[in-house]
Amino acid sequence: MSDHLLTGHQEVEENFRTLLNNTNAAQAVSRVVEGTIGPKGLDVMLIDNFGGIAVSNDGLTILKLMEVNHPVARMIISAVKSQQSEVGDGTTTTAILAGSLIAEGSARILKGVPVSSLVDGIQKGIKEAIRLINEATVHISSLDNKYLFDTAVIAGRGYEDIARLVVAGASLNGMEKLLHPVYKLADAVVSSEAAADRVFNGVIINKEPINMHILPEYIGNPVIMVINDALGPGKIDNDALKTDSGFKHYMQSRDIYENNLQKIGDSGVNLVVVDRGIDDTAEEFFSRSGIAAVQRVSSREMDDLCRHTGAQKLKRCTLDESIEKVNQYTGCARQVWFDKKNRQVCIYDGRGESFATILIGASTREAAEERERIAQDAAAAVQAAVQGGIVAGGGTLEVWLAERLQELADHEEGLSSYGIYCVSEALKRPFLCMAANAGLNPLKKMGDVITAQKEAGSSSISIDYSSEQLIDAFEKGIVDPAGVKINALKTAGEVAAAVLRINMIIKMQSDKGSLDNNLMN
Repeated sequence: MSDHLLTGHQEVEENFRTLLNNTNAAQAVSRVVEGTIGPKGLDVMLIDNFGGIAVSNDGLTILKLMEVNHPVARMIISAVKSQQSEVGDGTTTTAILAGSLIAEGSARILKGVPVSSLVDGIQKGIKEAIRLINEATVHISSLDNKYLFDTAVIAGRGYEDIARLVVAGASLNGMEKLLHPVYKLADAVVSSEAAADRVFNGVIINKEPINMHILPEYIGNPVIMVINDALGPGKIDNDALKTDSGFKHYMQSRDIYENNLQKIGDSGVNLVVVDRGIDDTAEEFFSRSGIAAVQRVSSREMDDLCRHTGAQKLKRCTLDESIEKVNQYTGCARQVWFDKKNRQVCIYDGRGESFATILIGASTREAAEERERIAQDAAAAVQAAVQGGIVAGGGTLEVWLAERLQELADHEEGLSSYGIYCVSEALKRPFLCMAANAGLNPLKKMGDVITAQKEAGSSSISIDYSSEQLIDAFEKGIVDPAGVKINALKTAGEVAAAVLRINMIIKMQSDKGSLDNNLMN
C-alpha cells in the first residue's frame, strides 16, 4: 500500500487519507469488471509472469486471477466469491454495487456525515430495496415456463445453445431436485475438449480405468461396486513378518484378500470404483477377469455415482462377508461407456435417482473451460429462478428501485437519509455501465427509462441496447433471478459498511508473541 501505515512507533494515517485510499481500491476493482457487464460487454485479458493468458468476461474469474494487494480490494473479491458460493451468478453486479456504495458513502463522509448514520441509512435502503424486489418478483411454477430459457440466455451471455442444454438438464432433474437446498445444478456441468454438447441421465467419472487397454468400448447392464477404502491386503509390520506366527498371519491375510477378489468376480461386478489405490494383485485379477477398475476417484463423483446407480459404499472388510451380503452393496445402470479419447467413464441410466449431466465441448481446452463457466452461470441462474422467481433484467429493475429509494430518502428524517441516497445512486450504476458498454449516452438513456417507467407505472420498462428503443423487459425475455439481485445487494451492502467503518489502517507486527507481550504491557 502506498499510504502511510502504523508502525511500532504508532505513526497513524490521517482518517481522510485512509478513507480515500480504501475508496480508490474499491473503485479500481469495480472498474475492472464494469466493461464486461451487459449484452455488449467485452472481455478482459489477464497475463501472468510466464506469458500465459486468460480471456474472460466473467466477473469472478477475472477478479480471482488478477493480482491484488490492497486489503479492501481483497474484501470485495471475498464478497464476490461469497455471491458465487451462495447463488452462483451476479458476481459482476456485486463488485459494481460494492464499489459504487463505497464511493458514494465516502463522498458523504468527507462532507461531514457521521459514519454510523450513513451505515444505518445504507442498511435501511437495502432492506427497502429487497422488500420492493420481492413485490416485483414473478414466481416460476413449472419447468416449461419460457422465462427459464430466457434466464439461461441472459446468464449464459447470449449463448442459446448452452441455454437449451441447461434447461434440458433442469427438466431432466425435475422441480423437486432443483428446489432441494443442497443440490446445485451448476455441479452437473462438465466440459471436455472436442466433445459433443449433450445432456444425459448419468454421471461422468473423470478418471480412466487402470486396465483401460483390455476393456471394450461399452458394457451393457453393468453391475457396479463402490469401495470407500484402499484395495489391498492388510498391512503387517516388518518385524512381525520375521516371526513364524507373523508370516503365517500374513499368508492367511493374503489368502483372504485373494478370496475376496474372487468374490467380486463371482458376484458379476463389471465396474469397481475405489477412492484410494488398487494394488498390483487386484489390478492383475481385474484385467484377467475383464472387470473395469478405477482408482482415486473424488468423493463427490463417488457420491453422485452411488445416488445414480443405487450402489452403497463399502469398506474393504465388508468383502469378508458372504457373497449375498456383498451383492447388496452393488448398483446397476443401463450402460457404461469408456471414453478412451477423453479418459473418462460415463455411466448411463442408473437404477437410482435421475442425475442430469450437462456436457459442454469446444475445440480447445481453454474454450471448453470458458464455455463450462458460462454454462455453470446459466445453470445457477435457472435454479435460482426456480427457487426464488424472476424480475426484470438489463439493469431496469435497479433504475426503478433507485427512484423508489430516492422518494424514501426525501421523506426520511435525520442524517440516515444520506445512506439511503447512497443505495439509490449505487443501484443506477449497473444500468449506466451497460448503456456505456453499448456505446449509448448513459445519462440520457436512464432519463428516458425513468420517464417511461413513471408513465407506465411499471418496473419492467427498459431499453434495447441494440435498437435504443424502449421495451418491456418481460415481453422481450430480459429477466434475472430475484435471488441473485437480493443476494448481490445484501453482499455489497455488507462489504461497503465494513469498509466505510475503517478509521485507520495498522500494520501488524510479524512476531505474534511480541505483539501479545506489547498488548499485555
